[in-house]
Amino acid sequence: MRLPRTCLAVVLLAGPVTGPVLAAGELSVLVDHESGDYGTGLDASTSWLRVRWTTGGDRISAWFEGSAIAADTTTLIPRTIFGPMSGGRHDDGGAMGPGGGSGPGGGPMGATLAATGDPLAATTAVGAATVSESGIGDARAGITVRLAGGGVSVHRLDGLAEVKIPLADEAKGLGTGEWDARFGLAWQYRFWTATGFAGVGYSVLGDPPGFDLDDVADAWAGIETDPLGSGWALMGWLEGRQAVVDGADDAASVGVGVTRFGSRQRWRLLGRVGLTDGAADWGLTLAVSWGVAGKRKDVERWLR
Repeated sequence: MRLPRTCLAVVLLAGPVTGPVLAAGELSVLVDHESGDYGTGLDASTSWLRVRWTTGGDRISAWFEGSAIAADTTTLIPRTIFGPMSGGRHDDGGAMGPGGGSGPGGGPMGATLAATGDPLAATTAVGAATVSESGIGDARAGITVRLAGGGVSVHRLDGLAEVKIPLADEAKGLGTGEWDARFGLAWQYRFWTATGFAGVGYSVLGDPPGFDLDDVADAWAGIETDPLGSGWALMGWLEGRQAVVDGADDAASVGVGVTRFGSRQRWRLLGRVGLTDGAADWGLTLAVSWGVAGKRKDVERWLR
């Protein structure tokens, strides 16, 4: 995929062009990558480049995000082969391919259509091919409203609402082509040099043709602290989300991250590891922000 290299170039070049316009808000560039089979046995690898503009004050803020996406997915390709079965017959009646069942026609992916012993017997083999697609990703817009605390208070409670604008090409498998909405609550509590955070959300998902996606709840909780001194912070969290289709595993992950705060710039590097089959095996996020909002520790926006 070419997108990760493009993402890095954007992050390195964006700083010099942000200028005085940031006096009214915050510009963020986020690079995400995740990989896994999500419980399907078929590997998928996806990268996003997201550009987000946030404006508003401590009580109410709004944001808009555009994205580009590149995805490599593994697809099974059935085909009929005429000729001797690879590796000969086995007790289970299946065809065994090279490497103990790995590769086309091997192990559980091979199925014999005609077990006649005829050298021209037909065998259905299932091969794996990697399909790469890229393009514009979905856009998102949201609003955060302070419901309690904030300011000099040690705690803060925010209400969150966002909408997904379906711009990604569903024919390429880059999106569902449907509108989604999410609502949630985010809570923070400061004690000594640490900030605890937690939240819940609920997503209402549009159903693409031929699919019935469940509306799902999500939750997260963690802690951020600055043992490295002023300008640095470490964080760790747990997050989970219900499965969007019946029969699939819920997604749960554990993550860690480091943040570098500057006077008008903030860097975040976040890493995640999946705890269930429904989650990505691993994921990384690099986020760079410029502007006055970069001084705020609004942790929730970087986890979603």
